[in-house]
Amino acid sequence: MAGMQTRLALKSAGALDDRNARHVDTANRWLDEGNIGEACKEIRMIQRILGSHPTVIRLRQRLVAVMCGWDEATARPEAEIEAVEEFSEVGQR
Repeated sequence: MAGMQTRLALKSAGALDDRNARHVDTANRWLDEGNIGEACKEIRMIQRILGSHPTVIRLRQRLVAVMCGWDEATARPEAEIEAVEEFSEVGQR
């Protein structure tokens, strides 16, 4: 198991290869167009060994944000963002 984790970490550390980068770019374009189904198909085409790559993680976070109607920058529900802001303002008074 430790050997597999090492390979995953090493594979994820560098830049994405052309094939996987193309799937990430295409998935992002589908999300821009609002086509979640096609974005999911592209995400499934990304090699699993790259699942912990920061670019792939950001793509998955964006997918969840789009699907749930959350703010993409924070990947949190809008209602939660407002509640946090209100709580912060109360704490400053």
